[in-house]
Amino acid sequence: MLGTIRASGEKPPLFLLHGNTGFMGTGDVFARVTGPDQPIYVINAKGFDGSEPRDTVDEMVADYLDEILGVTQGGPLTIVGQCWGSLVALELATQLLDKGCEMGPLFLMDPPRIPFRRAPDNVSDDARRQLYDYTRGTLLKLSNARYLDLPFDLNDPDQLHMAVTTAAASITAVSRFTPRPFLGAAELILSSETAAPFFAKGNPWQSLLPNTPVTHVLPFGHNELMQRNRFEVAHLIALMILWNERQMRREKAAYALADS
Repeated sequence: MLGTIRASGEKPPLFLLHGNTGFMGTGDVFARVTGPDQPIYVINAKGFDGSEPRDTVDEMVADYLDEILGVTQGGPLTIVGQCWGSLVALELATQLLDKGCEMGPLFLMDPPRIPFRRAPDNVSDDARRQLYDYTRGTLLKLSNARYLDLPFDLNDPDQLHMAVTTAAASITAVSRFTPRPFLGAAELILSSETAAPFFAKGNPWQSLLPNTPVTHVLPFGHNELMQRNRFEVAHLIALMILWNERQMRREKAAYALADS
């Protein structure tokens, strides 16, 4: 479900992908720090508009590919993923690369440690109820603490049910997914809360990001990194996009000089 923060601009587009809540609602912060010539889109999970939520990563990525290619054919495309949604961002960026799209850096914010225990394809009704209750409690807790800014009223039972069902489907999708490597450039943005356990036994993402990603550690907790301190995160990503654009221009100029 593609949302437009800014459609105009000469720069390659930036796509902000949802996390395991299914909702990405911070594109306005990125708009303030990237400048008026940066197109920005947010990608939210299907379900918040009343449609049937997707519960597999393959279905989610198929939707997002159609939406991205529907608004741009140019590049380099920059994808930002967060938390467990990083696995969806990883597959989305990989499929865009497979289609021949020029890719900018893939930014992953506090992705989960891998490998993780994959959920079974078939779960009991009791397990589904437990997931629903867990998701409901998490959404309410994050919303009450103002870590999560949803555009609907969680005090309304119908809207709460819609949000919980959509988020639970997103969690189900990533928990069943087996990721594959992304062969483009990538950067990890980690909170100080998760950095130490993340690297406790080396870089767990090395096999999925074989081109040795740049790693940034910011002095926030996980939830703060995801929501409350987004200005610092947005500013960092804007600077890295600018640096990569300049680097690509230098490389193209060097290739042109070598061919002349």
